[in-house]
Amino acid sequence: ADFTATAAGRLDNPRTYRVEVDANGQDVTVNGRPAGDLTLTGRTTADNKFTLELTTGLLGRPQTLRAEIDLASNELATTVGTTLDGADLAQLFRVLLPDSGVTVTGRATGTLRARGNLFDDEGAFSIAGLQGRAEFSELVVNIEDVPLAAENPLVVLFSTNEVTFERTRFTGPGTDIVFGGTAALGA
Repeated sequence: ADFTATAAGRLDNPRTYRVEVDANGQDVTVNGRPAGDLTLTGRTTADNKFTLELTTGLLGRPQTLRAEIDLASNELATTVGTTLDGADLAQLFRVLLPDSGVTVTGRATGTLRARGNLFDDEGAFSIAGLQGRAEFSELVVNIEDVPLAAENPLVVLFSTNEVTFERTRFTGPGTDIVFGGTAALGA
């Protein structure tokens, strides 16, 4: 991996931050599984926003995740997002389910977006203020040789405390699963 970063500013004042990050990794592995090449770039813009882009081959073809942090806002307003276009989920499932003994593959097309503040009301750093939405126009999961396809669109709302599935339906050979609701992830 090659990594270069420079940072300047007063630690107690994000408005003064000037950051540049350039990183490249070849043949990256996660949990012992190949994740392809990885590129990370970040810059502070003239209007005092820090933009960060992470590009990885984990989902087959290169996938870019983009984040923007508004250093001029007291709360560090942040947006994060990516667009999936026929993303191959096999590698992701291998990383998430190592040594499961079950072959899980799939593909996804859709968008994932999150936004919120990185500083809470007391001025402490926290990701609890982030909330997001994932909307899939295509989501097919193959468990062993059984394909399950989500009805379009599949919408998932999320925060650090909960995940909400709008009415969701998966169908496949001899399978018709309908569910929806909210699952708590925290207090």
